[in-house]
Amino acid sequence: MLDNWNWEDAEREFRLAISLKPDYPTAHYWYTTLLALRGRSSESIVSSEKARELEPFSSQYDVNVARAFLLRKRV
Repeated sequence: MLDNWNWEDAEREFRLAISLKPDYPTAHYWYTTLLALRGRSSESIVSSEKARELEPFSSQYDVNVARAFLLRKRV
């Protein structure tokens, strides 16, 4: 995603990872970034909140939610 900027392949891989292991917060975390970069802020917020739900005691996931809301304002 970040090296090649191949959004379609990256999204396909994230969706596959999430379908194989839906309770893996890191997949949701990075998928949030992809969605935000593509201007899909509503989906980004949903994904970030899912990551935080799966990992409620990690400040990294709290920051991810805040970033998703911040990026929504900038797009």
